[in-house]
Formats: sequence, C-alpha cells, structure tokens
Amino acid sequence: MVLARYERRILDHALQQANGVKRRAAMLLGISRYALERRLSRVARTLEKAGPAEAGASNPLRKATMASEA
Repeated sequence: MVLARYERRILDHALQQANGVKRRAAMLLGISRYALERRLSRVARTLEKAGPAEAGASNPLRKATMASEA
C-alpha cells in the first residue's frame, strides 16, 4: 500500500508539472503514454481496494490532478 501511494504521488507530480498533459507527463517520467495510463489505472485500483482513507482523499496533489482531469 505504501508503494502504491508513493507511486501515485510521483505520477500526480509529473501530471502537475505537465499541466495535465499525459504525453508530457510520460516524457518527464521516461515512459510511454500508454505505460502511464496503465500505471494510473493499476495504482487507482490498488488504492480503491484499500478504501478512501488510504486512497489519498486528503492529498492535495490528488485533488489537483482530479481537477485537471475534469
């Protein structure tokens, strides 16, 4: 669970740096856009299983990412 939260923070930070543009975020991370999508999905599923408290509901980076996705 700790690893999933850490990975989510890294992914959120890259998305924030890229202003929500997934292609740019993937380039910052050195992975393909497709790999970024898979990681985002995998981490989201892992954190959903843990429940809302573990999913980072109070994480400001998560809120910023959610706002940029909307």
